[in-house]
Amino acid sequence: IDNDFEEHTYSKELGDGKEHRFGNQEAKILSVNLFNQKGMQTNIFEPLERISLSILVKSFVVCENSVLGFSLKNVQGVDMCGDNSMLIDKLITLEVGVHKFTFTFDVRLARGDYFLGLGLASLGECRVELDQRTPIRKIIIESNREVIGSTFSPAQLVYERIGETGY
Repeated sequence: IDNDFEEHTYSKELGDGKEHRFGNQEAKILSVNLFNQKGMQTNIFEPLERISLSILVKSFVVCENSVLGFSLKNVQGVDMCGDNSMLIDKLITLEVGVHKFTFTFDVRLARGDYFLGLGLASLGECRVELDQRTPIRKIIIESNREVIGSTFSPAQLVYERIGETGY
């Protein structure tokens, strides 16, 4: 799909969920493909696996000082993680045409279903929403290891007998 400059929706993947979209669409998020650390396209990952989000954006006008970002929300709608180009210290100038962006990160989430949202905004004199798509994709984290909480931070336990009680 990376060479396919058509707009894509992922309604089958979202199931009963429905994508919400808003913005002036001077630039549009066309598609997002998800890749595992082996370079295979998938939406199913393991905790601590490296994920690449390959995002195609089509700009119809020049958009200076733009920011592209993503967030992963749990099924209750709580932001679990995310990032954006401004926090990475990269404001974007979108020329007219199609652009490809790739975010790469290690997913540190416990097993479960998560929903990917993407946002594109221009930060000129005032913030202008160009295109917001949420949720756009469903990401599934699979693991045999259960953990407490939302992040995947499994502990290791060392146990040893260090003496007798002397009863």
